[in-house]
Amino acid sequence: MLELPNGLTRKPTNQNLKLYNGQDLKSINKANLLRNPRHFPQNKEPLLDNFFENLIQKNIISKNNHSLDMTDHYAIRGQMIASEVRALINSLSESHRIKLAEIIRALEPDKEMLKGAIFSGGEIRVISECGTTIVINSIAELLGVVFSKENQKPTFNTFSGSSAGSFPAAGMAFRSLNSSILRTCSDTDFTSFFNAPDALKTWVEKFMKRGYHLATGKRADDITGKHLKEVGADLQVLVGEFERRLVLYPKMYLLPKELESRFGKEPDDFKIKDLIQASANLPILFYPLMDLLKTCGDCYIKDEKGKKHYLFDPGVIAKYLTPINLQVEEIKNYKDGKIDKPGLYFIVTNKKCKETSTPATMFGKPTNKLFYWIYSKTLAVCDLLDKYFLGDSPQMLKALGTQRALLTAHCEAKDPSTGKLIRLGLGAFDVPTEERETLICANIPTSDFKDLPFDGAIDQLHKQLVDPLFIQSEGKQGKSAYQLFKDDVDKALGKVPSKPEPPPQIHSQNTFFIKRLANKILRSAAIFG
Repeated sequence: MLELPNGLTRKPTNQNLKLYNGQDLKSINKANLLRNPRHFPQNKEPLLDNFFENLIQKNIISKNNHSLDMTDHYAIRGQMIASEVRALINSLSESHRIKLAEIIRALEPDKEMLKGAIFSGGEIRVISECGTTIVINSIAELLGVVFSKENQKPTFNTFSGSSAGSFPAAGMAFRSLNSSILRTCSDTDFTSFFNAPDALKTWVEKFMKRGYHLATGKRADDITGKHLKEVGADLQVLVGEFERRLVLYPKMYLLPKELESRFGKEPDDFKIKDLIQASANLPILFYPLMDLLKTCGDCYIKDEKGKKHYLFDPGVIAKYLTPINLQVEEIKNYKDGKIDKPGLYFIVTNKKCKETSTPATMFGKPTNKLFYWIYSKTLAVCDLLDKYFLGDSPQMLKALGTQRALLTAHCEAKDPSTGKLIRLGLGAFDVPTEERETLICANIPTSDFKDLPFDGAIDQLHKQLVDPLFIQSEGKQGKSAYQLFKDDVDKALGKVPSKPEPPPQIHSQNTFFIKRLANKILRSAAIFG
């Protein structure tokens, strides 16, 4: 059981807070701290919080560096990841550091049951999920359940995404750094992908190559399924395919999982960028809407017989915006007795902004008001119909008993320095870098944000996975995060959840025996009348 030392709440000295430029961490924009962690000496030096620093030394630095040879690739990698995690911790308020520590303590006893993460799509709104991704990334590193020199077959290794959610899924699969995730989401000109699927493929492969090189020290020309195996990861993306005879009932399936069974293709040799582009193959952005039921912008995979299977973004149907297939399969295997315990997947979704006015631009171009009205209303009606007839992810997760693992990113927040309301609305591809960073940090949340109208990732994890009694009793009473999760699953499946341990006796030994004697007398009276 990990301990939470008193040092966690110790206030740092002014000398320790000073940076090379005379500023201290409290006055630094936390987005800069996360974007360039190795520019700040505090992120390179051991933390004052012993709890976190002990985990960094044990599960990040030691697992990547046995020889202490700083010319070794893994040693450098370990130091880089350590700086990234310290940057996150340094960006938090004291109360959120304590919450993060308690989340880790609650997850630690059953950390091998953490299987991975699932990411919802939602066009440009996926940017808001990056803050949650950074938190999950850091927790997994601190728990030591991810790929390292010592741990090349990690348990936290399966990632899935639908539509644009396949981007953060790919980033986590190839162990992208937190700073890389933030910069990629904040700096990319997404308008350059308009009618240019090849540009999207190039962009996706670039950050996958960067992650692969950091993880292994090797370089690759094309990232394929075999490279996923090298980093000990499994990446699955959800794609849609319309049947010609059953247009209203499209097929939805995971790739590369079903590449061989459906198309006769070898997953190890198939280019991952092609699968991600197929999952994000959104009409209007990449091809005309009327082409959705025809060739989907000529995006296809040929099967063994030479037949073309045209693939599209499954997020056009609300039910499939979040690809919970892996979690559903895990619960089914548990229900059928194939596994003793169900694995836990963090499920990351995003919440739409309420559109109050027509945006000035859409997909990087001036908005046609009539087109915008028709487009937005059509999507709203489709979402309602999908939810009514097919259900949505929150409903399905509740039915499975896995709602504790659901994390929601929010797409609007006020800039703490200017008070400006920042929103990621429909087609808002030209939101400036600084505003994207603000939304990412709000969803962590960093210490820049005092009174958010929503819970950030750390707050949600703490509410859903931390039993106060478990923390207060140092694991002797109450339930761990996984026990809370499993009990919900058992309840949903009609099984009997495990009973919490009784609270410690605070009465004297004599009082305890008197109560036992009184209970025996009452039971005897009930039996003999």
